[in-house]
Amino acid sequence: MIDEVRGAILPFLIAIGGVYGLVLVLPGWKLGRWHLVKYHSGIPEIEKMGTTRFLGQKLGGTVVICEGSLLRKSASTFFKYVIIVEPEQWLTSEDVPLPAWLADHLLG
Repeated sequence: MIDEVRGAILPFLIAIGGVYGLVLVLPGWKLGRWHLVKYHSGIPEIEKMGTTRFLGQKLGGTVVICEGSLLRKSASTFFKYVIIVEPEQWLTSEDVPLPAWLADHLLG
């Protein structure tokens, strides 16, 4: 008797799980994917290509520039935020400081 009930309930539970997946999970996945693609990719900017901007209006977003003061000036006219990444001065020179452990044990 229990095996018959269990055999009849199992397909019912599988069907309910499938309906739950199609009705709730799939639209949620599609909505989340749509949000990520729309707001975290360049697609909105590509759609705006060819349109004119008002004088002084800048593109929304941030541009990251590695070592470029000349490029910074031109990028700041187009983008709202400009981040400049410069290498540390001691990284590009011959006078690189040694870590404390090396200075104590190797040179000590």
